[in-house]
Amino acid sequence: MRRNTTFSRGSAIPAATLNAVQDEQCGLIRASVANGAPALVGADGRHWCTPDVGVANGTVAVIDTTAGLDWRARLVWGSWARLETAAQRLQGADAWQGNDPARPITRRPFHGRTGTGAKGAADATVADGTAPVVASGSFAVVVDELASTSQRVWLYARASDGALCLYNASGGTLHGELLVHGAGAAPTPGSPPPSLIPTLTDVLWLAPGTAAARPADPAGPALYYATDTAVWSVWDGAVWRPLGGGGGGAATSTLVPLCTFATVDGPLTVVGRGRFDPAEHAVTGRTTQLTFDAVGDVSRVGVLASVVLRNRTDGTTVATLTFSETDATAKRAVVPLPAGPKVYEVYAQHDGAPTDYLTLGGVGLRITWS
Repeated sequence: MRRNTTFSRGSAIPAATLNAVQDEQCGLIRASVANGAPALVGADGRHWCTPDVGVANGTVAVIDTTAGLDWRARLVWGSWARLETAAQRLQGADAWQGNDPARPITRRPFHGRTGTGAKGAADATVADGTAPVVASGSFAVVVDELASTSQRVWLYARASDGALCLYNASGGTLHGELLVHGAGAAPTPGSPPPSLIPTLTDVLWLAPGTAAARPADPAGPALYYATDTAVWSVWDGAVWRPLGGGGGGAATSTLVPLCTFATVDGPLTVVGRGRFDPAEHAVTGRTTQLTFDAVGDVSRVGVLASVVLRNRTDGTTVATLTFSETDATAKRAVVPLPAGPKVYEVYAQHDGAPTDYLTLGGVGLRITWS
């Protein structure tokens, strides 16, 4: 593989790069003449080597568990090289011996189907001590065979989750390299996403501002970025919709800091203060939740500290966190979402000796949208 173009965030993608990708791709599709073959699309390839200690006889080696990739219902093909030692693996100290025709290194091509996955005899689950079998409802591919048919190495998809696995029934510890490709039918797509903005429609890029400052109706397709919530939204002609952006998508939470760091010696002490207005953080179509977050620890075992969040505007206590841990510990309490703007204060104290203390950091109101 080679890199056609180096990109960074926000880079334009030139036509030359897209053309080069098409020119150099390795693809797989069904033949154009009508036939009974399934519509195989593309192929996933993997190169795998046995671990340093090899694969013990009668055991399973898991090869690939890539998230979202299912090796069941695949046409698989490739090659297997049975090595003498781990040092003969690619980039090993004796890797050169893999090219020596005088070495007793066996190379075998293979071709098979993974179906619904492999099972052991009597529909048993394949596991250490239970080899896969080839039978109705059980798919396993022979990639190597030694002196007898009982000495085989099997490649298969795990029936429970589609992970690609190898089973060593060769009669001894196994060292080797596997090159495998697997092609499957394209997944059935779900419902297409709604067409929020008609093709070739001019879109107005509004000046960034707070969520509350976003216009109720921009009178045409528009994009808006809320600086206080880090949320992009798009006007589809009827409503504003949250829109994932180049920064990783619409934000799901943010912290309004009340106290970045403080050390409390004992008596009740005000360590932080801040203002919160729910209107400034409202996001159309999403529910706002509020919590009181803090990270704290006390100087020794036996000291109990409390951190209190008070609504100064209304004169009420809305949340309390307690700390008895001597290691920094993160804690959280739910805060009722106020109907209007409020000023909050953070109070802290502990019940220890004058030489004891509470250390605080990361204290704030966390806003979460769902």
